[in-house]
Amino acid sequence: MFASSSGYAKWLSVMASVHGRYADCWDYASRELGLEAISHRIGAAIERDCSQLALAQDQAPQLALSPRSLEHALGCAYVLEGSGLGARLLLRQASAENISPTFYLTALEKLSRTRWPSFVDGLDGMPLRIDETAEAARGVFSFLLDRIGRRVS
Repeated sequence: MFASSSGYAKWLSVMASVHGRYADCWDYASRELGLEAISHRIGAAIERDCSQLALAQDQAPQLALSPRSLEHALGCAYVLEGSGLGARLLLRQASAENISPTFYLTALEKLSRTRWPSFVDGLDGMPLRIDETAEAARGVFSFLLDRIGRRVS
């Protein structure tokens, strides 16, 4: 997937943008579901990887997006929480390609083991305006695809 340390660095830069933009939404949704707000931990792991890779921080960082509603925050958080499930596969791929450091993937994968089931259980008990939640999730995916289009050749 990454093909090289350079490819991993580009991907990590994209993920830093995504997490930076949606951190407030993720934390708000987490608190509402009785989960720990972890965006600061994930952000620190990304920064540690970037530092060790001598990756310059984005010169035009994305503005953080404030949650418009609980449904909006939950839609954004759904994508970020779900990305932890993919982190396990990406971590294996990075290892197979001898890519390091992987503090971000390691932290995300470890946290997702218990968070994803708790997150989904919390969603099951909430009366949501599903259209708004789905729209927010699509917005995160659109932002991610836009960043990938600009960053990865």
